[in-house]
Amino acid sequence: MNAKTVMIAAAAVLVASGAQAQIWDAPSFLPPRPGDDVGVYLTQPDGSEFGLQGIWRQGGNLNLGVRVGYVDFDLDDVLVAGAETWGALMSAGADFPVDVSWTLGLGAAFGDVTRLSVPFGLTIGRALVLSPVTLQVYGHPRLALVAVSSGNATDTRLDGFFDLGADVHLNEEWKVRLGFTLGGTDAFGIGLARRFGRGVAVR
Repeated sequence: MNAKTVMIAAAAVLVASGAQAQIWDAPSFLPPRPGDDVGVYLTQPDGSEFGLQGIWRQGGNLNLGVRVGYVDFDLDDVLVAGAETWGALMSAGADFPVDVSWTLGLGAAFGDVTRLSVPFGLTIGRALVLSPVTLQVYGHPRLALVAVSSGNATDTRLDGFFDLGADVHLNEEWKVRLGFTLGGTDAFGIGLARRFGRGVAVR
């Protein structure tokens, strides 16, 4: 193996490892029934000092979410942006214990390297009424088609992620969101979201 091959292989490893924490939707903060809200979230992807994201979502006929954010890594400042959609597959009731929705997204993280990803999966959860609050707990397994670009080199692969999340509905207007991401990227986040527009029923 010559020196040029070694250098190319080392660069590829650095690109892949440096991009591991640069995922735009970690944590996803996406329960089966997201509702209509806008929120601000503090996040900490693996290897970062901190992150800050804003997420706007509208359900119903549109089912669209948009997020933008910033993540501070030791050697890199990363901007993230993406959009997502979802649709209900199953609703919790007497015959089925949980809500299930499919999810699909498209987004990117921009820093020393650019990481574009298309995650798709299922979000599965249940709302529990624990007076005076309602707790919505969920899991969000997903696969993501990921393309990492640095200079003229591009690496494409399929990554797996799993989110655990909880929405604490303090009242009809405000909720606290917690999220953990495990897999190709590890991350933790917490935020506060405010409902707007149409009424949302959480069951």
